[in-house]
Amino acid sequence: MKETNKKKKNKKRNINGVEVSNKKVSTKNVDKGSFVNKGYSSSDAKSNIKGAVITLVVLSIIIAVLYFITVRVTNNGSVEYIKNTTVPEGIISYQEILAGETFNKPESEYYVLFYDGSDEELKSEITNVISTYKDKDDNKAVYTVDYSNGFNKYIKSENYNDKVENASDIEVNGTTMMKIVDGKLVESKTDYSEILSVFND
Repeated sequence: MKETNKKKKNKKRNINGVEVSNKKVSTKNVDKGSFVNKGYSSSDAKSNIKGAVITLVVLSIIIAVLYFITVRVTNNGSVEYIKNTTVPEGIISYQEILAGETFNKPESEYYVLFYDGSDEELKSEITNVISTYKDKDDNKAVYTVDYSNGFNKYIKSENYNDKVENASDIEVNGTTMMKIVDGKLVESKTDYSEILSVFND
């Protein structure tokens, strides 16, 4: 009878294809460390964290040193260098812009000259005219828009739009000059000789 009870107690059951025994397992002699991954110990984890912190500190120091060297070299040793650098009054601002910037320049009054930059002769002549104009005492800022530039090609049209209120309205069919005052078009010229006379007079 005792033997039958023993057999019942040790009887194995099949659960989802896995044999499970009713036999009790003793945990008295089980080493607690046997459940910990044998590849790592707590001292390894601490040294990994310490290594990561040291790496971050070293990288931060290197970045800080490079930053201060860059600031020192580009500012000629002075943080005030950029603040104190100003453009003297009376010097014309002549630069090429995109057509979309026509109405948002900082000056209250300026000219925008639209031309075909792929025509080297025209480009050279416009550069010379503006260069001469900038030597005058009463000059205004002059910006140029090269409509052969891919970003400006959308303004080239068969017709000229003289009712321009914003940059998306601009349509030119040749060399054109616009005078902008307080962000509004107040005058425009499409005749090349008239444009030259504005800058030559």
